[in-house]
Amino acid sequence: ESEPQLATKTFTKAYLEQTFEGIGWGKTSDHQYLGQWKNGQHHGKGILTLTDGEVSKGLFKDGLFKLAFDFNEGDLIN
Repeated sequence: ESEPQLATKTFTKAYLEQTFEGIGWGKTSDHQYLGQWKNGQHHGKGILTLTDGEVSKGLFKDGLFKLAFDFNEGDLIN
């Protein structure tokens, strides 16, 4: 089974430089994030997964996890 395609692109260099907006996926050495971005930060609906397996799913604002809630992940992928 193929992996789901993001509604937009995977952020790599832009992720590190914090220069992107929209919906996408980014990864660092300690976490990965799929969701909405604003001003290079997690902002809106998203799923943050730490390397230890801890998952935060819900609302992010200015890069911080604010509120846990479930949502249709299909909103983030094609």
